[in-house]
Amino acid sequence: MAVPLGQKLLVHLAENEHNFEFECGGGTAVEAIQRSIECLCGIPSADQLLLCGNTLLNGTNHLAYYKLPRDDREVFPYKKVRLYVDSPWPALESIEIPEPSIPPAPRPRIC
Repeated sequence: MAVPLGQKLLVHLAENEHNFEFECGGGTAVEAIQRSIECLCGIPSADQLLLCGNTLLNGTNHLAYYKLPRDDREVFPYKKVRLYVDSPWPALESIEIPEPSIPPAPRPRIC
């Protein structure tokens, strides 16, 4: 029995553990997903390797060619240069941690 295609493609960026969810269908070109990843992460499409399981996704194919999108399958994009042994580490991300605001303790009411 064939697993029905979904409407969302879950993408996990291995380099920084960011996750993206793309609303798309089987008719969406892999190249369109690569362009979206480029816009969101700055990784040029030509420098990306998209893997789903053991399968390398080719930008000239549509997602349906790989039976995507499906709820039980995820795509992992890799930056080609990071696969070399002597490649530089990814740039550190700055994460802003907001200061917690603690409300003042309630005052007792005097009747």
